[in-house]
Amino acid sequence: MSRFPLDAVRGFDRAVYVVALGQLLNVFGSGLVYPFATIHFHLEVGIALSLVGVGLLVKNVSTAVATTVGGYLADRIGRKPVMVAAMAGNAVTLAGYAFVPAIAAAIAPLDPAGAFIGVSALAGATNGLYTPAGQAYIADLTDGAERDRAYSLLKVGNNVGFGTGFVVGGLLYEWAEVTVFLADGATSAIVAVVLFALVPRIHAGQQDVALRDSVGDWGQRSPSAAYSVSRR
Repeated sequence: MSRFPLDAVRGFDRAVYVVALGQLLNVFGSGLVYPFATIHFHLEVGIALSLVGVGLLVKNVSTAVATTVGGYLADRIGRKPVMVAAMAGNAVTLAGYAFVPAIAAAIAPLDPAGAFIGVSALAGATNGLYTPAGQAYIADLTDGAERDRAYSLLKVGNNVGFGTGFVVGGLLYEWAEVTVFLADGATSAIVAVVLFALVPRIHAGQQDVALRDSVGDWGQRSPSAAYSVSRR
C-alpha cells in the first residue's frame, strides 16, 4: 500500500502553509453549512426545503461572482488585505446563520426564508473572496515545480476542508444546533488574525489594474491563472 509522499508538502515558506490552512477552514465552513443548514432551517426554523435550496443556490452564485471580484481586488489592493478581509467577513456572515430568526423579527417585511437567503448571499460573497487572493499569493511566493506543489497543497486543503465540513455538519446537528455557526464564525476570525499577524504583505497592489486584466481571457487561461494577473 503506497503512502502519501510527505516530501511533496515540505519545504515551503511558512506563509504558504498559513494560506493553505486558511483555504481549508474557508471551505470547511462552506461544507458545514450545506447539511447542517438544510436540516436546521427546515426542521427547527420552519423554512420550506425548496426555499432552503434557493438560499444555498444563491450562496453558490454569490461565491462565483465574489471569486471574480476577489481576483480583481487582489490585484488592485494586494493579496493580504483581501484574504484578511474575506476571513473577517466570514466570521460575521457564518455566525449570522445563528441569528436568522432574530434578523427576520427585527426587519418587519422579512420572513425567516428571506433572512436565510440574505445571509446566504453574504456568506457566499465573503467565502468567494478568499480563494483567488490565496492562489495569487501562492503564485507570488513560488515558481516552477514548487508552485505546482503549492497549488496541489491548496487543492488538498480545499478537498479535505469541504469534505470534512460536510460530514461534521451532519454529525453535529444532534448536539450543537446553532452553536456550530457561532463556532464556525469564531474559527474564521482566528484565521483572519493569524493571516494578519503571520503573513507578510508581498504585493502592494496596482492601482491602474482593470477588471478585464484580472479576469483575462477565460477561454485561453488556466483556472488558477484566471484568478489574477501574473506578477509584473
